[in-house]
Amino acid sequence: MSLLSRILERRFAQYVAVYTAAAWGALQVVDQLVDREVLGDLWYRLALVVFVAGFPVAMIISWYHGAKGAQRVRALEVWLLAAVGVLTLGSVTWVVRTYEPGDPASVARRLRSSALDELTETEDPRRIAVLYFQPRSTEEEVPFLAAGLTEALIDELGAIDALHVVSRNGVAAYRGEVVPADSIGRTLRVGTLVDGTVALSEGQIRVNVAFLNANTGEQFGRTLVQRPRTELFQLQDDLAHEVAVFLRGLLGEELELIERQVGAENIEAWELLQRARAATDHANALSDAGGMETAWNQIGVADSLLAAAEELAPEWVDPTVQRGWLAYQRSRWAGVMEQRGVLPWIEAGLEHAEVALQLQPDNADALELRGTLRYWQWILDLAPGPEAANELFDNAETDLRQAAALNEGQAGAWAALSHLLLNKAETAEGKMAASRAYQADAYLRNADVILWRLFSTSYDLQDQTDAIHWCAELGRRFPGDDRFA
Repeated sequence: MSLLSRILERRFAQYVAVYTAAAWGALQVVDQLVDREVLGDLWYRLALVVFVAGFPVAMIISWYHGAKGAQRVRALEVWLLAAVGVLTLGSVTWVVRTYEPGDPASVARRLRSSALDELTETEDPRRIAVLYFQPRSTEEEVPFLAAGLTEALIDELGAIDALHVVSRNGVAAYRGEVVPADSIGRTLRVGTLVDGTVALSEGQIRVNVAFLNANTGEQFGRTLVQRPRTELFQLQDDLAHEVAVFLRGLLGEELELIERQVGAENIEAWELLQRARAATDHANALSDAGGMETAWNQIGVADSLLAAAEELAPEWVDPTVQRGWLAYQRSRWAGVMEQRGVLPWIEAGLEHAEVALQLQPDNADALELRGTLRYWQWILDLAPGPEAANELFDNAETDLRQAAALNEGQAGAWAALSHLLLNKAETAEGKMAASRAYQADAYLRNADVILWRLFSTSYDLQDQTDAIHWCAELGRRFPGDDRFA
């Protein structure tokens, strides 16, 4: 009998077709369960292994038992089925042992097929924007939890040298907005978006994180982190670790998280700080819209929240530093609010800076605050005399340089230092400081000023190439800016 006749007699094609249809349907069910997070990603991989292994089993059974009538079990059939079983068991073991939650192996393989260094900015997965997580519960505190966890994750990932992470200033424009992923990717020049939701239920905080291709919006991975609310700070560490593990698999390189600095030990104080930040953001939005009186009142609300946080966590430096920045903000606004003087707010800010530096002498934020306030006082010519003014200027420069030395990514310190150096007629160093500010955070509130400073100093130094570059960058970021025109 010919081989074709034997295949037809044993109904080989029918057996394989029935198996394929049944296995495909089962695989789709597993896929839906995984997609709805009823099952984890591992189950889909295991189902796929079993699905592939079933093909030779279906072929063996159809060959030996597909013909009509009774057929006895042969020794060769048993050995073949046993071999398939051993291979299947080995494959399942390998999948389980190499699996990591949210493992992006297929994406990694695709990316590594072309050198990372040859990718454009919007294709490079190392360029990341962490979008503000969306609250998914009705409790009043969930929005503040979501914002705080997002900003903590940005800070944690931003400390990894191998990554370029957009600052909170850069992603703030998309907070609460529905914007296509490719639009965000082009604007922020990133290849990967990290998005997520935060829910609070029965004392448990649940954070779902999704990883998106910034070019296509395609989700290529996700992970879940859950902790009791009483373990909020451990949740922050877990979240950073899970995201780093995922990105490590994606990029194929070690991503070492820097140990989180000791901060608040009081969860209530931490939440008050998040509320104060939200009130400050609201005040800035009001001032941009011209509602200065309401904005001024909102700054007062933020300051009261920070004062309460100070009482709950007196050793925590962050609320005190933030109060200093609010005082600086009030000093900037005091010229608009004619009934209020400028100097008292500068002095109040300096007092907060001194308190913070007593708690933590090497705190870069507190040094930047004090240096900025001293330089602002010098600019306004509020020193009692020429000698005091010179001392004020020198002390401001010392503070700003020390802040930048302690933290090379201290964008605000670099920005203020660049302006100060230009006032010393040190144009080249002033340009360098402005460049460091832009590298550290291209999305500072005064980014347009920094870009103009980079253009003008390049022009003054007769560096035509750089002048053209920074002019184009100013036009890309702020096309309506008259300075660009």
